[in-house]
Amino acid sequence: MIVAIGLDLVDTSRMANLLDRYDQRLVSKLLGSEEIVLYRRRPDPVLFLAGRFAAKEAIIKSLAGIRRTRPPFPAIQILPGDADQPIVHLHKSLQVELKAYDWLISITHDRSTAAAVAILQRD
Repeated sequence: MIVAIGLDLVDTSRMANLLDRYDQRLVSKLLGSEEIVLYRRRPDPVLFLAGRFAAKEAIIKSLAGIRRTRPPFPAIQILPGDADQPIVHLHKSLQVELKAYDWLISITHDRSTAAAVAILQRD
């Protein structure tokens, strides 16, 4: 059953400016450890970072009616599934709290914009 939908849009030039300014501090604040490995392999790190940021914001927005506080960005990881589709992986503390829920997530980007939609489902 669909519980909520979250959507986010990111200006990639804004993300590029933030990355230039804060570099690895920004990366470690936004990405979990497995995502950082993927980020470092990407030929387009700004697009990757912008897409992950949009996806995490969409996930957090979908949680608005369920959870009062925002989880930290690294506690939510979006990793490739078997067919390279994005799959949401939560830190253990969030897994326990949100065990009855899961997400469908879609991420898209071009040179100027990254967007993501997250559909929160209940088992």
